[in-house]
Amino acid sequence: LNINDCPNLTSLPQSVQNITVVKELHIWGCPILIERCQGEDAGLVSHIQKVTLHYEPEE
Repeated sequence: LNINDCPNLTSLPQSVQNITVVKELHIWGCPILIERCQGEDAGLVSHIQKVTLHYEPEE
């Protein structure tokens, strides 16, 4: 599952923790979502084998 360039996306739905077929999650360019996935929403994605979070702030 890829989520790209959604700077206003603030969270994943609670139901994502029930989706067991997702083996990889890649989030790029979504600073608020990345922060939440590293903190309070980490449990929502903990069952996913590979989680890649990438954000490069604009200069």
